[in-house]
Amino acid sequence: MQIELLGTSFSVRTDEDPEYFQEVVEHFRAKVHEIQRSVSTSDPLKIAILAGILASDDYMKLTGRQRREAAEARRITDTILSELERALDDQTG
Repeated sequence: MQIELLGTSFSVRTDEDPEYFQEVVEHFRAKVHEIQRSVSTSDPLKIAILAGILASDDYMKLTGRQRREAAEARRITDTILSELERALDDQTG
């Protein structure tokens, strides 16, 4: 796959689905454009580093939210199971 980003063009070989990989590149490209609009530097390396940090921040926030949601789902499931066990014990005991 040919990628053009920050004035550089290069080829990338990957085992990933080409459509998926293109989405990854487009996500990073969007982060690059976001950084370019918000900083005064035109140094491609600095822009790429900042875009990588911003993309990593997005990832960490997403995975953190997923971990919190999974913990909440486990808590709710445990509560429901406890209530079911208590109700069954009341019926049999």
